Amino acid sequence: VMGAFFEAILRAGFKQDRGMYFTHDNIARFMGEAVGLRGLTEQKWTSSGHPNHKLPYVIDPACGSGTFLLHAMQIVTDSVRSNRARFVRTDADKDFFRTHFSDESPNAWAKDFLYGFDYKFIMALTAKVNMVLHGDGVTHIFKDDAYKPLTGYVDSKFRPVGETGRSLSTAQYPRQVCETFDVVI
Repeated sequence: VMGAFFEAILRAGFKQDRGMYFTHDNIARFMGEAVGLRGLTEQKWTSSGHPNHKLPYVIDPACGSGTFLLHAMQIVTDSVRSNRARFVRTDADKDFFRTHFSDESPNAWAKDFLYGFDYKFIMALTAKVNMVLHGDGVTHIFKDDAYKPLTGYVDSKFRPVGETGRSLSTAQYPRQVCETFDVVI
């Protein structure tokens, strides 16, 4: 309720005062489904034994108020919680589910798997507040330029990979890549 209230105020306030317009919820929801986030969630969960790779890493390089991240969070949480019997089979699965999808904190997983950037301080702050109000577990939202060189970031998720870790060779794409994220929304 608090999250929905915040979004309503945010949309009206920024449109009127600052001339900013945000992606409509229906489009963000559609995009989350269109990129196959449900299927990717199941694939990652079933194919990975390590907790750091159990869910898809999602980034929004221009997150604004966090609408795409919110819908990604909802899709992943719904996918795992509604299919608990299929997902939770081992003791490690049970532990991961208990700490990341509990009834008290069903979106706790987001603190490790969702990332966002916005160049404007007010928008980065808005996205953080919006995500917290929706129970995300404090997502990695940065007030930063998503297009600066990877060496300019502190977070380990943005470390460039060497030639052997790249999906495209430097001959094909000469810029640094980090190969961390499964989905860029």
